Amino acid sequence: MGFSTAAAASKDGQKAIGRGVLVLIVPPTVFMTSAWSGAALRKKARPREQIDGFESGREVTPSPF
Repeated sequence: MGFSTAAAASKDGQKAIGRGVLVLIVPPTVFMTSAWSGAALRKKARPREQIDGFESGREVTPSPF
């Protein structure tokens, strides 16, 4: 919706547009932030040997998770 259409809407319409924008922006932002944080915490929790690909001197296949 264009700016001119939003500006021409009534006060209630402008509030509804504002709420709609929040409904469309907040959930993906929360999801991506939590996924990124979870991945960072998971990487931090693994032992250094598994991150490098070696464990006790032998090759270790990386985990898909």
